Amino acid sequence: GLIDALTTVGQKREEAAPGGPGMEGPPGGGRPEIRGPEDRPNTTTWLSAADRLGDDKRVEKWRETGFTAAVSAPDQGIFAGQAALINLGEGRDPREQIVATPVAQRVSFSSPGGFRSFPGSLMGTLAYIQQVFEDAKYYSSAGAAYVSNPNGRERVTHDRSLEPLVSAIQSGTPFLLPAQLPREFDRALAISDSYGLKTILYGGHGAYDRLDRLEKSRTPVLISLN
Repeated sequence: GLIDALTTVGQKREEAAPGGPGMEGPPGGGRPEIRGPEDRPNTTTWLSAADRLGDDKRVEKWRETGFTAAVSAPDQGIFAGQAALINLGEGRDPREQIVATPVAQRVSFSSPGGFRSFPGSLMGTLAYIQQVFEDAKYYSSAGAAYVSNPNGRERVTHDRSLEPLVSAIQSGTPFLLPAQLPREFDRALAISDSYGLKTILYGGHGAYDRLDRLEKSRTPVLISLN
């Protein structure tokens, strides 16, 4: 059978929190005030597609078309969450669908919320992504330093946004980064190179204009059929 290499098929659809994913609103509703990267807007790195599997009528359509497996990933927010490889067999319990998880961390360069909320623009989103990776690097090194010699050091506070990123980087789990236009390939590969990520690019329609760089970096590309 065929494998859908990036989809949301198999996941239950849930209503987003006020203000978007990773932006839980204050009591009584309303959009929270996002002041900067420390508020982690649109970041749900801990969210796993494997935990969101449920009744999805699209599964039957995919199966009838010849797809027997899929890499299903959350798709909301900047750091959307963890992808899982699932089996699309008929009548399976969600737990039996899971072949492997996590198989990737999905990242997007688009930020919901508009200009009135951080990051509010492409430039702000890219800066935020870089800041999160810088925070993950520091979080990892500070944690390692504490473990090696805790005397006189303050224990690093657990950060559920950074923990999955550190784990993915250390284990070589791929990061799914978007790239359609040639300049977007440059952007994604620059981030990948800066932080030593194992990267898979998705979208891919402008890949023909960056073949030399893709070949040199041996970066896989998922070409969207949409």
